[in-house]
Amino acid sequence: MRLFLDFPLDLGHEFRYKTVDNFKRILEQYNESMRHFNHHVYDDEEAHKAEQITYITPKKMKTTVQKELTYQDARIRNAILGVIGDGTQEVIDARVGIDGTVHPLLSDRLRHDIEGIDDRQRILENVEDDNTMLFYPPTPSTAVKGRGETPSTDDPDTNLKVYWDKFVDNSYVKKRKIGNDQSQQYNVYSYTFEPTHYSKTMIITSCIHGNEKSAFFALSKFMDLVVNEWHKYPQLTYLRKNVRMVFVPIVNPHGFANDNRENVNNVDLNRNFDYYWENGGGTDPSASNFKGTRPFSEQETKNMRDLIKSYSGVVAHIDCHNIVSQVSDYCVFYPRFANQQNNDIFQTLKDMSKQGDYVTWGSSTLSSFSNWVGINANISSYLPEVYEGRAGERRGVGEMKRSIYYLGNLIIKASRFSEVGLGRTSNEPFAKAFVYNDRYNSVNTRKLTLSATSKYQRLLMTQQRFKATANGFCELNGSITVELAKDTTFGVNPSVVQNYNPFSGNGKSRTRQLFLVEHTLPAGIHTIPIHAIAPIQASTDPYPGVKRTNEVMPTVEVFREEGYCYIRSLILNVTFTPSHSHNAVQIFTSTQYGNQKEGTFEQIYPNRPAAYDARNDIIHKN
Repeated sequence: MRLFLDFPLDLGHEFRYKTVDNFKRILEQYNESMRHFNHHVYDDEEAHKAEQITYITPKKMKTTVQKELTYQDARIRNAILGVIGDGTQEVIDARVGIDGTVHPLLSDRLRHDIEGIDDRQRILENVEDDNTMLFYPPTPSTAVKGRGETPSTDDPDTNLKVYWDKFVDNSYVKKRKIGNDQSQQYNVYSYTFEPTHYSKTMIITSCIHGNEKSAFFALSKFMDLVVNEWHKYPQLTYLRKNVRMVFVPIVNPHGFANDNRENVNNVDLNRNFDYYWENGGGTDPSASNFKGTRPFSEQETKNMRDLIKSYSGVVAHIDCHNIVSQVSDYCVFYPRFANQQNNDIFQTLKDMSKQGDYVTWGSSTLSSFSNWVGINANISSYLPEVYEGRAGERRGVGEMKRSIYYLGNLIIKASRFSEVGLGRTSNEPFAKAFVYNDRYNSVNTRKLTLSATSKYQRLLMTQQRFKATANGFCELNGSITVELAKDTTFGVNPSVVQNYNPFSGNGKSRTRQLFLVEHTLPAGIHTIPIHAIAPIQASTDPYPGVKRTNEVMPTVEVFREEGYCYIRSLILNVTFTPSHSHNAVQIFTSTQYGNQKEGTFEQIYPNRPAAYDARNDIIHKN
């Protein structure tokens, strides 16, 4: 349910409309919830399974109805009196184990139960995870239609029952209806694999294109290993213990049932999200790749939008496809303008590939599910594609093994991501480029002219402020090109300025003139290089009157004794490098010895030693 939150300040038509609409949506959701609740309570004969219902024994032991029935059934079937050699009678049902196994002796039963408990405890507590190596799956069964366990029909419910319902135990794995498809013929389900103590969440989807089905089967076979054999594979242990994984195996059930890429309205659902939708093609309702009449016009995309928004702590989303555009062994697309750990995934692709493999890796700006998640939901999102038939028979044993290997390792890698959201850039370096050139000026724009003065004059265009997202240092490089009217002494004083910084403050930088360059130059055009560096301290946006700032400026001041000059071009490349060490950058100046004597540069920043740092010696030599 999506409500309006952006109410206007004024009471008017828009305010009334959004208020009424919110109440309508709340009422509709309430009625729908009550309908489901009443059906669940009064009508649904299969609402609960015996293993879902808690049972408290007379001794106040907590168990389930299923376990109690299994135990009592075994007791009844064996509740006869036996005679031991000395004539003492024994109740034989005491030999029934907690799993219903009948043992010849009571001591055998006790040993069996204790060893079983110990084994389960060792599995749950003592298996170590390790993702430093790639995961290599065992040889799986085929997923060819009509062979083995794979149904001979494309009916979504039948295939879900065989490949995904088998995991549902309502403890680790739960199944949930998340909506209907656009045709109203099929339900859309999620399967949540939830450890007792998980720290993060991943969302994995497939079959948004209904005829791209390989991942449906491969993901099931991968999760079979996570559910049942995770203790055999250290790479899977982290998933089983720490990661809640939400799967939507069939996003587009109508397309799945009819082997169609599109849904019942002929909409390509992977073009129906509101990221860059207006700039995409696919405007013909009768053609392929039709993007719909508007963003989220289809129920299937609404389902996915609401699903993503209903979870927090999501570190990654993977939307699985079959590639049809080109031959590729491993293919991944990602949102072009999202901040996410793309290099980690690309490195995983390279690690998996062998000599002769084709790897396709690229960005996209389509109005796709993955792009919407990466940009609008601010979650790292990837679109891997499986090439059917590249590894033997389509959906055969070879292809399933490669697909499990491929998709499984992507899931394992992405599961290690951190929930960083909007703060993900804080610990990343970044660069900014500011370029002025008089050729960009319009015909009527006056040239930037500077007259002679007796002191350095700051170019206001260089006071371009940007946020410092962490502690670190900033480097300024570039050049200035000037046209001098007459021979003169010309100087350039570049600085990296952060107001109120103890070293990089504005006044200190202007006085110090650390990176000053002066030349006596003839009239004409000259280009002078620009270089500067300074330490930066992160800060919050302050209250008025508080002397703190998180803004940094790459400033340039110029000086000429005679005549005037035109600024023809100015190039400023600013690089910010995060570092928590206060002496990650060190600044030295020459002494009376110049460069004529070894080790004679004097360190002016930092001017205090840093504890626990190999660079903490302050050099003072002359």
